[in-house]
Amino acid sequence: MIVKLTVSYMGQSPYEPKGYFLKNLITEIICSLFSQTIHFVQQNQYFAGLVCRDKEDSTMMMELILCNCPDLQVAERITQQLLERKLAACVNVLPAVQSHYVWQGKLEQSTEIPLLIKARKEDFIEIEQAICALHPYQVPEIIAIAAQQVFAPYLQWVQEVTSRD
Repeated sequence: MIVKLTVSYMGQSPYEPKGYFLKNLITEIICSLFSQTIHFVQQNQYFAGLVCRDKEDSTMMMELILCNCPDLQVAERITQQLLERKLAACVNVLPAVQSHYVWQGKLEQSTEIPLLIKARKEDFIEIEQAICALHPYQVPEIIAIAAQQVFAPYLQWVQEVTSRD
């Protein structure tokens, strides 16, 4: 559930940011009423884009998944599959980077193409399987970083784009 709330500034002590007391009060009230976690996004001079979600609900949780590919062709193939299968809302294909790592006891260096994959947490296993099926590395880099804070409209867009219902 996404709830939007706009709070304008009120009086505050000189030691706390504008709107801090009211934001915390509203957060506590909503959390206690609905037993949900709340995240605010501060936009301009207002607190906007309030995101509420059940503590156990992973459908609205988003991850940033990192994956390095050996070349642009592999990166594009993975990107296309993830988007076509609605496993990712967006994939950034970054410029080539130099990677230095230890592989089978030897110091290695290679040029790789990084992918930044924006997806729902619940889709990680399918994304992992899709990448492994298309990736030539024996052990591809697949690292998910939980998005602790996400702009509410962006999170809603990710949910809509990746919905397979």
